[in-house]
Amino acid sequence: MSLAFSGTLLWGKMKSTTFVAIGSLIAGLFIGGTVFGTQNSSQAAPAANRVLTSSTTLCVNNRSRAITRKDRCLRSETPLLVSTTGVQGPQGGQGPQGPQGGQGPQGPQGPQGAQGPQGSQGPAGPAGSSLKVYDSNNVLLGPLVYGGPYGSWHILIGNLPHIYNPNNGTISSNGKTGWFSTSNCTGTQYLYRPSAEINERFSAVDPWYSDVLNQSGALVGGEVRLLAVQPSGATLPSSTQMYVQIRGSACGPEVETFSGGAWYPTTYVGSIYEAVGPLRIGN
Repeated sequence: MSLAFSGTLLWGKMKSTTFVAIGSLIAGLFIGGTVFGTQNSSQAAPAANRVLTSSTTLCVNNRSRAITRKDRCLRSETPLLVSTTGVQGPQGGQGPQGPQGGQGPQGPQGPQGAQGPQGSQGPAGPAGSSLKVYDSNNVLLGPLVYGGPYGSWHILIGNLPHIYNPNNGTISSNGKTGWFSTSNCTGTQYLYRPSAEINERFSAVDPWYSDVLNQSGALVGGEVRLLAVQPSGATLPSSTQMYVQIRGSACGPEVETFSGGAWYPTTYVGSIYEAVGPLRIGN
């Protein structure tokens, strides 16, 4: 058997020698014999002349330099401590994976994330309930927009609010037609507008209420027509003689004088009709 170890031998004054013993030398030492003519460990020595050592301590004679393994070294010998640590072996293979550990404690709340993009518009909801206006024959006129005092109910008809008298169902109109360039009040109806106010009144969302009248001035079929000014239409000078018909009378010439503007042609927007009163509000 071959063994390898190293040790440090101290003797004399501040002298250091490193020994490496290999093969039969180590075997002889650990068997307990004497190397290089040293005395056997069985030789007795006075207790006062012995030094306690470990079982792996070798004793070197300070004169003969003989090495002997003993339990105790004499004062005439120097202990030689032997390291039995071998060279580092190769790295072992990876062991099997251990079992999964238990769940750890909950961590702290993280910072708030950035705001996401705006979502798409949702579908339209169902129509809400509203108050509706009916005539005395239970005919629906439309939703009630505003119920004011003194005979004025605003009813939504054709996406436009119109004022009705709830007592008799009549429409709050102008009580006349538009203006005509013909003496029998037929053909294109005109509205007079000052040049600076052409875009301020009588558009499709703010129409003129023109009664539909017969030759004697009676309302025909309870119809009131809605007229809007055509700003780009062919105008007539303000000095033009115009004709108009008022409810309850025949067509006649306009006697009022107009200046600083022009007569603008109109276009038809729609019609509303008087109702049979009294009116009522329901769901």
